[in-house]
Amino acid sequence: MMLCLDLTAAYDVPSLASLCGTLTWHRAEKRLTVDDRYCFTDGAAHEIENAVIVREEPEITANSAIIQAGGETAVLHFAGRCCVTSEKLSYRHHNADRFPSGLAAAWRIAVCGTPELAGSITIEIISQDREVD
Repeated sequence: MMLCLDLTAAYDVPSLASLCGTLTWHRAEKRLTVDDRYCFTDGAAHEIENAVIVREEPEITANSAIIQAGGETAVLHFAGRCCVTSEKLSYRHHNADRFPSGLAAAWRIAVCGTPELAGSITIEIISQDREVD
């Protein structure tokens, strides 16, 4: 199953010629591919960032992130020339009474592409443990 979105008009950047996001679900492999392709017209290199929010602290490596929760593991692989960072976030959970401070934690995994005139960022999210419908 594939979903393609033209996201160009969502950004007020005159030199952004195109930004297309594609999500592809590979059921048999329990894998989701997120591919963002972009192109600018001003001749300058631009840095593009994609972010994934997760509820468990990720283990970051050079080209992947590993998330473990509830006995399950998911691996995020990053393709292309990019750098990966993560930061802890706090947010008010809709079941705030379950958390002593009323705030829950999440982590933002930022995938920053190398500045280019045109390029792509691809993230593959792979479930390692359970059956996924």
